[in-house]
Amino acid sequence: MNVWIINLKDNSGDGSKKNTPYKFEFCKDKSIIGIGWRDPIDNNNKDYQNALQCLEKMKKDDLVWTRHPQDKDYYLCKVIGDLVILHKNIPTGINEQEYFIQDISAYRKVKFYKLKCNVKNLIDYKKLISRSTARAVFDTKIIELTEDIITREGIQ
Repeated sequence: MNVWIINLKDNSGDGSKKNTPYKFEFCKDKSIIGIGWRDPIDNNNKDYQNALQCLEKMKKDDLVWTRHPQDKDYYLCKVIGDLVILHKNIPTGINEQEYFIQDISAYRKVKFYKLKCNVKNLIDYKKLISRSTARAVFDTKIIELTEDIITREGIQ
């Protein structure tokens, strides 16, 4: 099992939607973690390539930390599905435009778990914030804490 961190913020356009809950709630309602970029085919965009590479490396049963952009509640997401890149493989029944409006061009299916414990009492919360859209976690303390939390909270 690997551990990841992802920001579910909408940084599109002028950035005015950055701290709104819309993208997070869309992802939660659809049981996905998604990355954006209006023109994902731009292979020169290093931020997009980094985020996409993280989604590509995620495997089923990996755990992904995320947090609600307004209420700051922490969630662990368990990866349950394969990578979907919307401009390459649109699943049946998906309205691609609905995803693009929420600044999502690629995603993985997950199960969201809202954590009952007070994460800020367990770890320096700054270690669970990623300046990039997505990143792998290599800090052994965070990985051990994640394993402890999934046991304590009954995440399967």
